[in-house]
Amino acid sequence: MGSDMRNYILSFLLFISATTLFAEGVVYINETNAEGTFDLSGNIFYLVDSSDQYTFEQVLSSDFDSEFTQSQKSIFLYSKNVPSYWYKIAIKNNSKQIKQLVLAINNPLISDITFYNTFDSVYYHTGLFYPFYQRQIIFKNYLFKIKIAPGQKGDVCFKVKSQLQPEFLPITLISENVAVNKLRINSFVDGIFYSILAFFIFIIIILWRTEKEQLYMFLLGFVVFVSLISLWRGGYLFQYLWPDYPILNAVAGKVFASLLISFILLFEFNFLKLNKGNKNLSKIAIFSIVLALAFACSQLFIKSYTIFFYGYKTLLILLSIVTIWGIVHSRKLNIKFYNHYAFAISLFVGDLIFRSFFVVESFGISFYDMQITTFISIIFFLIVTYIFVSNFKNSRLEVVELNVNLEHLVEKRTYQLSSQKEELKSQHEELIQQKETLQNQREELRAKKELLELKNIELAKLSLVASKTDNLVYIFLPNGNLDWFNTSFSVQLKMTLEDYHRGESLNIIDISSNNNIRHVLNTCLREKIVVSYESKKIVQNGIEKWYHTTLTPFIDEDENIQFLIAIDTDITRLKQFENELNQQRKDAEHQKNLAVTRKEELEERQLEVTDSIRYAKRIQTGIMPKVKQIQRDFKDSFVLFLPKDIVSGDFYWYHRLGDKYFIAAVDCTGHGVPGAFMSIIGTYLLNSIIIYNGVTDSAEILKQLNRKIKIALKADDRTQTSDGMDISIAIIDKVEKSVEFASALRPVYLFSQGDFIEIKGDKIPITSSISGTSISSYTKHIYPFNEGDMFYLFSDGIIDQFGGASGKKFLTKRFKQLLFEINPLSMREQKDIIKKSFDDWKGDIEQVDDVIVMGVRFKEESSL
Repeated sequence: MGSDMRNYILSFLLFISATTLFAEGVVYINETNAEGTFDLSGNIFYLVDSSDQYTFEQVLSSDFDSEFTQSQKSIFLYSKNVPSYWYKIAIKNNSKQIKQLVLAINNPLISDITFYNTFDSVYYHTGLFYPFYQRQIIFKNYLFKIKIAPGQKGDVCFKVKSQLQPEFLPITLISENVAVNKLRINSFVDGIFYSILAFFIFIIIILWRTEKEQLYMFLLGFVVFVSLISLWRGGYLFQYLWPDYPILNAVAGKVFASLLISFILLFEFNFLKLNKGNKNLSKIAIFSIVLALAFACSQLFIKSYTIFFYGYKTLLILLSIVTIWGIVHSRKLNIKFYNHYAFAISLFVGDLIFRSFFVVESFGISFYDMQITTFISIIFFLIVTYIFVSNFKNSRLEVVELNVNLEHLVEKRTYQLSSQKEELKSQHEELIQQKETLQNQREELRAKKELLELKNIELAKLSLVASKTDNLVYIFLPNGNLDWFNTSFSVQLKMTLEDYHRGESLNIIDISSNNNIRHVLNTCLREKIVVSYESKKIVQNGIEKWYHTTLTPFIDEDENIQFLIAIDTDITRLKQFENELNQQRKDAEHQKNLAVTRKEELEERQLEVTDSIRYAKRIQTGIMPKVKQIQRDFKDSFVLFLPKDIVSGDFYWYHRLGDKYFIAAVDCTGHGVPGAFMSIIGTYLLNSIIIYNGVTDSAEILKQLNRKIKIALKADDRTQTSDGMDISIAIIDKVEKSVEFASALRPVYLFSQGDFIEIKGDKIPITSSISGTSISSYTKHIYPFNEGDMFYLFSDGIIDQFGGASGKKFLTKRFKQLLFEINPLSMREQKDIIKKSFDDWKGDIEQVDDVIVMGVRFKEESSL
């Protein structure tokens, strides 16, 4: 009896316990809560299916009720590779209306879900392992509709299979109206978030295109992969890009996460300047970048999630080490906005570490799925964008300040040029006043010039100073010490060159009276360019003289300066020259007789003159620009230079001024020493007009050259001969991609886009002859200069050469035909063919004139 009583009591307690357990396990829908969210705490029952063997028929049967465990919570935690779980929720509609409910499993990363409810007896299989459109409601989370009639009671059951990654399972039950509102709110919030990211991307692209720095490219990749991971996690990539390829969706998430770390490291490496100072930090950062990129590529072939989890955490550890070490290192480099960036990157990387190692990401998962990471990302990109925009603004202020300084410099230079213009105008007026005197003394002047060319043996080392003028010529060593000087300077110094070499050396700083001579010398040596300056000297009896000096570096094949050539031009020589003419008129007959008596002496010294002219060849070669200088700026170009004698009357000239490149081919009157004398005058005048005076208009250059030749040679239009030069000049603007030509008596040939263009030169000679007081104007021609276009400048030496079987001239027609045949070849090959054609045509016949041919093909320069 006692035993039976105990059994009854025990059965009664078990019944009470079971009744209590399941009495509260039903979700009731009443009139008061029908349009809201239902509390599932204590109303969810779960069953662990460790062998994955149960079916829906089994778990829905009443026999399995005792196998379920009642849960007091509505969020469940899954560890990696846990058994399958069954969930069951009982629902009863106590209202008088049909109710439309939605069961939401608010985690888009659940791998496998099978859903069933007894109200409509329909199964749904969905999850990351299934095509996206297999979901009942198209949304990133898993939403299932439940339709319940008044008074109806039933069960909702779903099975969650083993997960490949740690996940949380938040479960909510809401009405259909609430679900619709939540979907709208979710779309609105996502729209705001992705609009902010798009705005960041737009700002970064603008900064990148403006600043042209790769740092912005890495930051752009940073933002893009944050956006891609957010779109992937929200299911948008799965829904719109590859809805039928769940395997591709899983691989994309792993690759995006790995590439995000790669771009964070690349951005930090550049922004924090990790390659400066600390080699160990730089090596670790580079190793981490390479490892992250390799790991991202490996995820295309490795399907194991375990390898991905451990590899991803390893990359996060390396990222945190590089970040902390880089912040400490960069503090020493005084990087602008250092504190702002340190705070932002620490917050962002800290969030990645915290979410990955402490599995807190899904605690905040709700219907809207807006994590704290979303706001951290926005804060980070706001701070970084502020930093870059501030740096951009500061750099623009520096540019404005630089422009202001340049404007002041231009105003100062303009004032200097105006002063020089007034001085030249004054000299021109003085020249006009002396015109009558110069006309009467023309024959005496020519006789004097011929005699001076024979007498100036000491000036033969330069070979270009062949008349007795006020020009002073010196040669300096690279350290500035005087090595050689001409007779004019010997007179001023009151010692011969031999006496000077036996005494102490003089330096250019000691000789020049220019206060800025140190700066001028340093500029010439440092930049290896021609420089000009003016100086004032007081000679005997307190007479004041002004000299214009051109200092030219002589550069060898190794681009080293061998010596400096200085030429002083006496600006006040016109008055002195007038006095000399008066004296020379009285001594003219005496000088003629003296010339006859000295004929034998000059013949004996002819050999010495020839040797001196050969030395002058070296000087002339040093004054002309190196071909390498032209080919450095235009790699596909050539210069064919064939003097008739030792020295040449033809010469070429080249200089770069800003974005413009000046190339000229010049044919001076005569050849040999007279022509060479004209070539040095032409070189000096081109230096003066373009380099010193800054004239960049081709027509104006030729106009000023014509005027200065008349001033320098003092000719008139009543003589039967005149000295001068034919010239063609090209000005290439690489920025505007154009070429400008002007020419005096010389044609220019241009091949542009397959078309041949012949620019005929103006029939206005550049000559010493003076006709009235006006100077004729020249015509400039401007053409586009595109990739592959080429042009040729040349003297008449090749055209006028006699040869061939009949001993006739080469002529223009034959030269054009040759250019048409060879223009597809490189300029180096063209030069060789032109040289061979000229030699074959000339044969054994003597060369009749100096030859110069220049060719330039335009090619775009590649950028990194």
